[in-house]
Amino acid sequence: MLDWAERQGTPQRVIDPGSGSGRYLLAAGRRFPGARLIGVEIDPLAALIARGNLAAAGLAARAAIEFADFRVFEPACCAGRTLYLGNPPYVRHHLVSSPWKDWLKRDAAALGLEASGLAGLHLHFVLAIARRAAPGDFGAPITAAEWLDVNYGRLVRDLFVGPLGGEGIVVIEPTAACLPGRRDDGGDHHVRGRPRARLDPLLARPGRSGTGRPRPRWCRRRS
Repeated sequence: MLDWAERQGTPQRVIDPGSGSGRYLLAAGRRFPGARLIGVEIDPLAALIARGNLAAAGLAARAAIEFADFRVFEPACCAGRTLYLGNPPYVRHHLVSSPWKDWLKRDAAALGLEASGLAGLHLHFVLAIARRAAPGDFGAPITAAEWLDVNYGRLVRDLFVGPLGGEGIVVIEPTAACLPGRRDDGGDHHVRGRPRARLDPLLARPGRSGTGRPRPRWCRRRS
């Protein structure tokens, strides 16, 4: 993920939409020594752990863990490019409340796209990235691969080939051990461009959407 991101250029900041313990921010902080590191986390214990890990690594001076839901998080304006990196939470739609399902449909409609109430939480995060990314931004998130095959994954497929400017998808086999101590059953995307972000090593070149606006570049990965 970081090798791909580094080939796209140097970000001014890195945002992890669901930072957890901060492992992705730690890796990005070491790879991009001049980048501002922003983690967004709704679990208070995970947020504390991430802050501690960043401080222990000597990165606290240029890092912040925001205690918030990424779907409603509004990052400050950034003059440079933003790299979206991480592993959005996987929660099935049964545990997503009706108001949030309505949010998904409403925000997707704002982009001229349709969304299904059967979509899991990780799809919400992809949409939130797409709504916040600016032209020139890029990303490489990891998600479950199911959206490539199921009807309710159409939103992400449309985002990938449209606003996010998808560049490539890397499919990870379920038996592969990509992260020590974890079972990997998702994918990782990369995106590059501006206002919209991307998933799994899916590779996308900066281009223009149907609206004529520059798109971000993304790459995605799937298991």
